Amino acid sequence: MRNELPYYFEVPEMPKIPFDVSQYYIPDEDRLVAQEDKKNLDDIQGVKSRSQSANWYQSYMNVEENSRGQNKRDFKEVNLYEEVDFELTKLMKEFLGDTLHLRFNSILMLRTPANCNSRWHCEGPVFHTRQCALNFPVYGDAEVMEGQWATFPRFKDIPARENEKMGFVTKTDMENTEILCKWDKPSMPAFYNTMIFHRGMNEHSNIDRVVLSCAVEDFSDINVVHRKYSTGKLFK
Repeated sequence: MRNELPYYFEVPEMPKIPFDVSQYYIPDEDRLVAQEDKKNLDDIQGVKSRSQSANWYQSYMNVEENSRGQNKRDFKEVNLYEEVDFELTKLMKEFLGDTLHLRFNSILMLRTPANCNSRWHCEGPVFHTRQCALNFPVYGDAEVMEGQWATFPRFKDIPARENEKMGFVTKTDMENTEILCKWDKPSMPAFYNTMIFHRGMNEHSNIDRVVLSCAVEDFSDINVVHRKYSTGKLFK
């Protein structure tokens, strides 16, 4: 792990989530609907939980150089669900607010299906307000699943904060993937740097990988959080 822009750091001191997260898992039938990617406002107003296929700007683009269109929507190019339950969000924000000197925005269940890897993606701070997140591994086969960070020739000399401006990762980019770091056999919460290209690796597992991902306030990147942690100022 580097001193600047570390990819992740584990937080063994983090107390256990004080309730059963599994009660907020999204039903399989909702996940099948999410694959169709019909984001109809009438369908989501008033619901307490929902699943949608991850819709970062690079995720649904045609995986071809110089493509501008979004006319090819193939869930298998994404392999990632964003799942939200508003009661879970409320409980997690209360728990985190009582525990850490940080504020949090969105609370998402990020699900990578069995025998799949999610799409390489990055978030923030140009088009998203998510520079880092506290991730809890809540379901999956920890022996074979990983979080991974990578770069590609076209992005190598680009500062992490500018990655989003360079567009989506193409199949040609991925022919020369350089893995920078792996979080393997996750057994405890960890802060993720979400500005560097990353993905959930679950191709060797026969069950889904689910991470409860808590986005840190938009002006705090992982360096800010790590300094708080290393100086004893993170926990209340």
